[in-house]
Amino acid sequence: MKQRSTLALPILASALLAFSPAHADKALDLFRTFCADTNVDTSLAVAAADKAGWMPMPDSLLEKFNENLHMTGAQGRMMTGADGMYMLLTTNGAVTINQLTGRVCTVAVAATTASPTSADFDDQISAFANVPPAPRVSNGFVIYAWRAGAEHSHLTVPFDEKNLKASMADGTLQILMTKHDDKMLMILMIAPTDFSEDAPAAKSEDRK
Repeated sequence: MKQRSTLALPILASALLAFSPAHADKALDLFRTFCADTNVDTSLAVAAADKAGWMPMPDSLLEKFNENLHMTGAQGRMMTGADGMYMLLTTNGAVTINQLTGRVCTVAVAATTASPTSADFDDQISAFANVPPAPRVSNGFVIYAWRAGAEHSHLTVPFDEKNLKASMADGTLQILMTKHDDKMLMILMIAPTDFSEDAPAAKSEDRK
């Protein structure tokens, strides 16, 4: 069974447009600007969104993200236009996704009409990470984990407690996570501070 994020909320339905390849490409561009280029500095990410004219995320939606991603202290921004709705979610507080705790910057785009994601979206993500993905986890996220190598290269970090914590210790670990279906696309970048195999995973529901 495929996984569907519970974050495609009914309260957004009237504002969202068809999900298209252009939405995925724009989400990736926004992710680079807000999350990657700021090195997951959440203050800089929110400031960049504010400067671009994004509005604060409604409390009801922010609370739903907090619940599903086990977040505390999250900030949210959103932007709607002729091409759809985009969301930025950040936190410097506690967040546990797939056993990871740390600072998070997320860009998401949602839609109500089914349409395929850009055919090369996963290829673009893989090129950005420049490492192979870790095995899929139970809630459907694709995870890339790496540490800095020589001359800005990326070295694969196996997704297990021993290797992740070793790379956290020297501050070089980077985690990139993606999840998408015909209604929701999410790109997350995490500056992790801890990993526990006993930590709760983000909520999700099965989709037939």
